[in-house]
Formats: sequence, structure tokens, C-alpha cells
Amino acid sequence: MAIVKRDLPELQKDTLREFLNANQQYASITHRISSSANYYLFNDAEKPKDWKYSFLVYLSRVGFNRGHTEALVNIGVFSYANSSLSEGHYVELQKVAGKWKVGGTSVVWKLAAN
Repeated sequence: MAIVKRDLPELQKDTLREFLNANQQYASITHRISSSANYYLFNDAEKPKDWKYSFLVYLSRVGFNRGHTEALVNIGVFSYANSSLSEGHYVELQKVAGKWKVGGTSVVWKLAAN
């Protein structure tokens, strides 16, 4: 988390604490997320039976601050065809005028090209 704290210095402590607490518990997404990309949504408890997808996507649980005006989520994208498109981000979201917007990102890992 040192990289995340460095890259997102304005991230509130309670947002980070809630993120860490939320991700101690297992959760799964049961419905497909609408996207033009060919992907497979997975979590730690499952792996694809065959690799017919262009991307594997991992989403963590979301941590919010007390006022629900800031959020933190971890997103991992794994590309089968081009490993250089595979990377992991922590994304800070800010609620501004009732809408969620990206406040900042922290890239914590990236794979080299095949």
C-alpha cells in the first residue's frame, strides 16, 4: 500500500482503512458488466475453464470514506494476446455534484511485452 499512499497522497485514511477491511471478506459479481471488450470477470475463487477471452478482469470490493464522497477500488486487467496491456491499478473516486469521477490512479504492477 506504500505505492498507493505515495501516488494518492490526498486519499483519506478512513477510505483506505475501509478498503482494507472490505477486502478481508469474499464477494463475487454474479452479473456480466456491459462492455464492448471480450472479457471474463473472475475472482480469487475461480479460474476460467478455457481461455477464449481477450481479457481477464479483477475488481476488488470498494472502500468508502465516512461521508461516501470518496472511494477506492483495485482493478486488475490481464491480456492474453498482449501482456503489455496487463496491469493493476488502484483507482480513487470522488463524488462531485452527485456524480463519481476519477480522482487519481496508482499503477502498482504492469507486465512486460510478450
